Amino acid sequence: MAELLVDAYLTEHGDRPGPMEPTFKYLACAQLRLFLIGGHDTTSSALVYTYHLLYENPGPLARLRAEHDEALGEDIAEAGARISADPTLLNKLPYTNACIKETMRIFPPASAMRVGTPDIVLTDRNGTQYPTAGCNVWSLHLAMHRSPKLFKEPRSFIPER
Repeated sequence: MAELLVDAYLTEHGDRPGPMEPTFKYLACAQLRLFLIGGHDTTSSALVYTYHLLYENPGPLARLRAEHDEALGEDIAEAGARISADPTLLNKLPYTNACIKETMRIFPPASAMRVGTPDIVLTDRNGTQYPTAGCNVWSLHLAMHRSPKLFKEPRSFIPER
């Protein structure tokens, strides 16, 4: 993303020396901060929670290990080299993907904010409707993902969902 931003800037402004345009500098710095700082905690949290859930659920762990042995071979030391030589091997890990997605459902790393529109209305449990046009709507994924209305056994780790 940062490379695209710099390329677009240089295409528009050329390679002329001098100070950067303040708006470009602000946006470039914001993007770099996002990529350097923003993503590290969510990634590490997702990994830790995945390890935790697999440790607590030996059945899915055994199935995941079997999938890895079949797709990547039984020698753990060789797995990285095999993936580097043929990255498409990762496409042969659907259960691993399911475990990661189920972890993200149980422990979502972030929430999301969207801008409401005239055609979207929120309805509470009493049936009262609230328009969203012109409002920021903040989705709490944790609440949705742990709702028994949306997921059977919502607190259970079931990668097969």
